[in-house]
Amino acid sequence: METTNQQLGFIRSENDMTGLFRDWYEQIKHENGEDDISFVCDGVMYKRGKDELTTEKDWKESTKRIAFLLKDQNQDGFSWVDDTRKWLVCRDDNWNVESKFLRNIANALWGIKVSSPQYLPDPKSVKQYHEDITECFRSTPFAFVECKKQGGVSKLSNKALKTYLGKDEYKDLLYREFDILDANIFVCTNPLIYEFVQDYLTKRKCPGTQMTRVNSALEKEKLEASVTLHLPSKSIVLCSYHPSAIMSYENFYKGVVTHYQAFVQSPYYDEFFN
Repeated sequence: METTNQQLGFIRSENDMTGLFRDWYEQIKHENGEDDISFVCDGVMYKRGKDELTTEKDWKESTKRIAFLLKDQNQDGFSWVDDTRKWLVCRDDNWNVESKFLRNIANALWGIKVSSPQYLPDPKSVKQYHEDITECFRSTPFAFVECKKQGGVSKLSNKALKTYLGKDEYKDLLYREFDILDANIFVCTNPLIYEFVQDYLTKRKCPGTQMTRVNSALEKEKLEASVTLHLPSKSIVLCSYHPSAIMSYENFYKGVVTHYQAFVQSPYYDEFFN
């Protein structure tokens, strides 16, 4: 177990991520009754040229702390301990944003970061500002969270995800990770995760509070995406498609950023960010 603990990694903070990951690993091990299991560490992505302390400092000082929340990591049926925070540091293809998966995340990250009441870049911008988006992806702190920490295959049913998120042990662990990260913009790539984050904000972060809905023009098109606000914590919750979804870059961007821009154009934007 000692070797595995060393692989888990950490971000230094008042609430040590190592302790959380150790508890999570032990819970999975206890439930599965196995010693050799898959486990995925995640959180704020490390960047080339910056150590862990600088990464954490940049994240904490960011006005927009954007977290992308996904189901689980595709380990193609195998089992290993991985640390997704190192993806950009260890692999040139990831650093250069070559995959569709990361390019969609980069496009959404850039769109959320630069959108303001004075500037609302449309979906065509993902091609026009390709180099700017790559640079934003490399320099802007953001978090990446696999909500089901166990690796899986290419698909995870909503039924299985709901079962996992509904278990008190795993719900509490994911809540603890949210507490440590303290993100204020959640990009949820599944409707169940979207609901989970809203429950976290209204039942854990600020018990007894409610979410506020912001109407988006896209809702008239009946697209499966939306935006809700949690006013007490000044948090924005977006529901998007999965970054690997079979659709154009423009449509994925539209399904995330256009909803965020509805918030930008609402009276709440100044309250949150000015």
